[in-house]
Amino acid sequence: MKPRLLLLDVETAPATAYVWRLHDENIGLEQLISPGRIICWGAKWLGHRKISYADERGGVKRMFLGIHALMSEADSIVTYNGDHFDLPKLFGGFVENSIPPPPPHTSIDLFKTVKELGQTSSKLAFI
Repeated sequence: MKPRLLLLDVETAPATAYVWRLHDENIGLEQLISPGRIICWGAKWLGHRKISYADERGGVKRMFLGIHALMSEADSIVTYNGDHFDLPKLFGGFVENSIPPPPPHTSIDLFKTVKELGQTSSKLAFI
């Protein structure tokens, strides 16, 4: 049986803060107006055409439940810098929304592979 590979990406909104200067500023918690957050995700199964998508406009918990269901079916999850960014953000969102973590999966983070290739840049836009 072929492993189910889920291709996944999340998009986030930036944190908002009051600042005194435009450069060389360290932002304290008392300056934070709103923290960053996941605003949407997109995913598809490798080898399939259908793309799944959800955003916060349909309800934040519903958005997290949708990606949780897909992650629960995956043998491996393929991301670009997902081990450092996407997956921790998702797991934090699960906790905030009282959703248990999905079953364990293998992570395939393409950013790690690209970094080892010695390219001029590891940014996805360059690759």
